[in-house]
Amino acid sequence: MVAASIASIHSENDGRNSSITGNMIQGFSTGGDGIIFQKAAGGVQPEGVRIQNNLTLTPGGKALGLYAGLAMYVAQNIFDQCKYGSIIDGTVNAIADVGYLNNWFGPANTWDGTEILQITGSAVDIRLISNAFVTFRTGLWLNGPGVQTVMVVANRFRCGSTTATAQNAGLRLTGAKNIIVQSNLFRHVTGNLAVDVIEDDNTSSALIHGNLFSINPTQRSSASVYERNWGDDLSTSSGDLGRRILLQAGAVDNLPLRFSAGNGWFRPETDAQAFATGGASRVYIAPNGAFGLGAFSPTDRPATASHIRASAAVQTVERTSADGSAPRADFRKSRDGAAVLAGDGLGGIRASGYDGSVWSMGGELTFEAAAAPSGGFIPGRARLRLTRADGTIADVFTANSSIVIWTVPHAKAGGTFAGLPTTGNTNGQEYRVTDRFNRTAKWYSADSTWRWEDGSIAS
Repeated sequence: MVAASIASIHSENDGRNSSITGNMIQGFSTGGDGIIFQKAAGGVQPEGVRIQNNLTLTPGGKALGLYAGLAMYVAQNIFDQCKYGSIIDGTVNAIADVGYLNNWFGPANTWDGTEILQITGSAVDIRLISNAFVTFRTGLWLNGPGVQTVMVVANRFRCGSTTATAQNAGLRLTGAKNIIVQSNLFRHVTGNLAVDVIEDDNTSSALIHGNLFSINPTQRSSASVYERNWGDDLSTSSGDLGRRILLQAGAVDNLPLRFSAGNGWFRPETDAQAFATGGASRVYIAPNGAFGLGAFSPTDRPATASHIRASAAVQTVERTSADGSAPRADFRKSRDGAAVLAGDGLGGIRASGYDGSVWSMGGELTFEAAAAPSGGFIPGRARLRLTRADGTIADVFTANSSIVIWTVPHAKAGGTFAGLPTTGNTNGQEYRVTDRFNRTAKWYSADSTWRWEDGSIAS
């Protein structure tokens, strides 16, 4: 057994190719650590160090502290009755290539402890495999953006003090990068967190995959990145597993969320989403909310709030019902929740063609409010406009409720018609008839007759 002063074993210069094996190391209850490796100013960092098969009891301090080094291997040790477990600290001197394998960490029975293992500073390439972390406030804390490339695999975390608090967690990530947490068992005192990822953009490169959580789902995490972990149902409620899933941007041929090859979701540009099937983009939601159905791209976004692009000559709208009602489109207009005014457009259909460089309107049929709303009704007006060869727009036809287009049989001998209505007409109402003369008949209420433009009776 090695007695303790500041530390039972303290190396601060060189320490290369050294081994600490098969010892019982006891620290004072009032203070003192078990094993410490440092690099003194101007000294040589420890390299190729093996710490194996030791029993360390340090009720007043930490069991193991690594403050510098390269290729440090810690295996099959029992670190028991400790106030703190271990620290890998690259704040002053960088530390890299450290492996913890098959170790057992536990605090003194009367001591809640802090974290069993904290990794901080510039610490990279750390492997924690098949260790047991028992009853501390925090099991493993990966603290800071300098902590990078850490694998946490097949470990057992039973963490959290006997007094449950949200400050307790089996695994806590604060800004660490490129982290893999896989196939671990998290068992906790009720009320403590299994995994706590403090909001930080750096932590988005963490993969927490294939772990077993034996804890109430509302006590899983404040926020994190998860994929295929076992425990309870996934949900998006606050504090539950799966609150946030961060995906790479991806592309049609590299889908971050896919059901099969070429079939899934991706992010074509910042603040946009797209869905692909058959290896091609089919649905595109642009950053401004424009929705495109068809093949779109960041350089060829949907032009309007709803844009359909297809190669088929005919687009089909089908209604299946047991009645005689036909499918139809309902265009609706308000003035930001207020009533429309006379002359306001209500809806329309426009047909455009591509001239090789721009899309240009060939014609449109629009519907307008002929007057202000009255009595719960909107008097309507229809307008047909066509583009002339010189590019000007012509109003070919405008009709309101007093003008009716009606096709009737050709004129009989004497210029009269059969079929023009003789009741229910209003004075001045016109019927545009499609006879060989293309004449217009107008109804006169005074003598209940239809007359042509020249005043002669039409019926």
